Amino acid sequence: MKSPDLWNMLEKLENRELSRFRKYLSSPYFNSDEKHLQLFEAVYEQVQEDRCDREALDAILFPYKPFAYTRITNLISDLKKHLEGFFVQEKLKADSVKEESLLMEVMNERGLDKLFGQSHTRLK
Repeated sequence: MKSPDLWNMLEKLENRELSRFRKYLSSPYFNSDEKHLQLFEAVYEQVQEDRCDREALDAILFPYKPFAYTRITNLISDLKKHLEGFFVQEKLKADSVKEESLLMEVMNERGLDKLFGQSHTRLK
């Protein structure tokens, strides 16, 4: 059976990244639905066991409701988007020039010339 994208992505995370992604999902700034963290833990367990069982995931997250393929698939899709956002944040954190450049772009778009100049100075 071909693994879904989320399973493949999680399989490639190193231990340090797994820990950081858990913290990312725990942050109300990045994630407003605690089900995503629960889903992450359940999916990661399946990744380690080399299986993919959406019905089991749905039963864990919604124990008193009948299985709904669309509901669990939407949550899986949301979690994948969170993981992609995490990858972007990690990449930006590792590239201070790119991060500062994006900040300059935002400051310029908002007409914050003084702050744009400060970012420009830091880039030099």
